Amino acid sequence: MKNFKLNMGGWVLSAFVLLALLSSCKKDFVQQDPGVAKIRVVNTLLSANPHDFYQDNAKLTTNTVGYGAYSNYVGAVGGYSVLWFKDALLNTASAVSDVVLANDAKYTLFLYSNGAEKFFIAGYINNDKVPAAGKFRVRFLNLCAAFDNKKLSIVDQAGVPINSQLSFGADPVYFEINTDNVLKVKVEDSAVITHIPGSEFQEGKNYLVWFDTVDGGTVQYHIVPQD
Repeated sequence: MKNFKLNMGGWVLSAFVLLALLSSCKKDFVQQDPGVAKIRVVNTLLSANPHDFYQDNAKLTTNTVGYGAYSNYVGAVGGYSVLWFKDALLNTASAVSDVVLANDAKYTLFLYSNGAEKFFIAGYINNDKVPAAGKFRVRFLNLCAAFDNKKLSIVDQAGVPINSQLSFGADPVYFEINTDNVLKVKVEDSAVITHIPGSEFQEGKNYLVWFDTVDGGTVQYHIVPQD
């Protein structure tokens, strides 16, 4: 499950209807003995309600996850299952994905929108490699349709490109960066620069930074620790 997405196609499912769907949608996935995976979920929906997160019929999150927030790691059963987000106020399923989770793996999952009022889940497996001394490891993620398909440019304080072509939905890759660096992010063809100081990160740690915008031109950043 490097990156999984399933479009709800504009459906609005009640929790009751979804539970019936879960019992009938088992597929011939690769089987493995049940184990334990860990999942952290992130809500990137700027104007949506807080959400709860489920695996099959079991609610995994203790507290609702609002915009810009992320959960603690929650334990999930490895192997095949259906993962889904539920709008905590409307009691409807927002996004659903059937996946195979690797035992003993850690994942970060994102609830996001394609800009057409359709919600998706994107999931990324975490790699906990320890970075070199004086550095942190980070992945960058663009799941914001409000950038209108424009790429994001990320450079260091000297202007050296780190990722100058970060497109919507692109799989994030790891970069090792010095903790005394300052990252600069902007939308292509824009002069508005957002600065991310190295003091936001700790040496020896791994992170995932996702971006969004309110006005289409000013980049906002959100840091999710991976460790």
